[in-house]
Amino acid sequence: MTKSTSQDDLWTALSDSVAMFDDPSISVSCGKKRVCGRKERDSHQLQQHDITKIKEKYLTGGGHFVANNFVFGILNAETSPGWRIGYIALTSMEAFVDLYVPNVESLFVSKSSRTVIPNYTPVVVPEMYDLEAMRWALEAILCSMGAVDGLILDLRFNKGGASHLSSLAVASFFVGSNPSLAFSIDEIIPGSTPAKFSSPRHFFVPRAHKLHRYLGPLALLQGPQTTG
Repeated sequence: MTKSTSQDDLWTALSDSVAMFDDPSISVSCGKKRVCGRKERDSHQLQQHDITKIKEKYLTGGGHFVANNFVFGILNAETSPGWRIGYIALTSMEAFVDLYVPNVESLFVSKSSRTVIPNYTPVVVPEMYDLEAMRWALEAILCSMGAVDGLILDLRFNKGGASHLSSLAVASFFVGSNPSLAFSIDEIIPGSTPAKFSSPRHFFVPRAHKLHRYLGPLALLQGPQTTG
């Protein structure tokens, strides 16, 4: 890039650079033009197909669902003979709580039954609802599994989302009692010219109750859809 680089050449270079990330959460835009790090794929059908296959072929009794975001169970004897291996597929980091509120303006009285029938409208679930639901789900899963020889945490269908707190909540179930640094963030100081960055903010994995932590052998699965 030089001072004589044209707008078209700059756009091409930026687009090619973003494409190298292969990550749909990264994009570059200029006016109405926008290039994503990866084209959005019809991943929902693929996810449902693969999850169904995992449940039917590899999990004892077909496994279980929790809040439509977790699939968990014990690998069957054919898949892991002689071992008791747990499996957890975490397919989302948000929307664990299906929270609906009535739209007051749409309340009406049925002429036939004279009853008020609310029209429920989905709303954005507050962060803390998802966070507590995430903790509850993992506690319930790990307690119901009991003792296992190893555990698979499948994040291949997880596109991230929600806040970083959800990720830290998940990590808290798989680390020891000592504080663990998860990541650090440098933020641009508003109004600074040239741009100046604040001191790094450090985020640590919180401590989960020792009765609910899993510290045995752990295999973490990732794939092209694992982002965020």
